Amino acid sequence: MRIWESFRQLLQLQPGHQVHQTPPPVQPRVLLIIHDPIMVSENGRKLHQLLNWNNPDNLVSQYIFDVEAASFGYVIYQVVERIVVDAFPI
Repeated sequence: MRIWESFRQLLQLQPGHQVHQTPPPVQPRVLLIIHDPIMVSENGRKLHQLLNWNNPDNLVSQYIFDVEAASFGYVIYQVVERIVVDAFPI
């Protein structure tokens, strides 16, 4: 027990003192805009399907999960509105 007391004095910690306090998580509310035009010349397929890209909704879910994991639960995005634009961003 004497070793622990010496160690506590060395670190200048009081009994019950927390070395690390986790801040409360933030939950930013975001607007999601997906540019995924319908290709009329390709039988109405969406651009992500035509080019064999990943589904944008799956990418968003994975991104939200990755940011939450990388921030140790500090950042948790909330998609509050989703807009799909049938046009190229210009």
